[in-house]
Amino acid sequence: MTYTPAPWKIAPDYVSGNTYALWDKYGNYGDTDIDTMDANARLISAAPLMLQALEAALVALGREGGNTARGKYRGQWILCRDALEKARKG
Repeated sequence: MTYTPAPWKIAPDYVSGNTYALWDKYGNYGDTDIDTMDANARLISAAPLMLQALEAALVALGREGGNTARGKYRGQWILCRDALEKARKG
């Protein structure tokens, strides 16, 4: 079982009356098999914990100099920072 490939886009779903619909990177609307829907639901339900983990990783990587121009973990710090920004602002 795998989840819908990234990137995901959400939009109001005027067809079904649901608050949001999930669109995949190919522009396919949320009609997918039950295993994929289950995998998507598990991923979504883990999002709050993953957000906390990213916040902690950003702090830890910053302590190791990741937030400096020549920091050893610069790439990882940028990845965490960008993921958090997307989660917070869309």
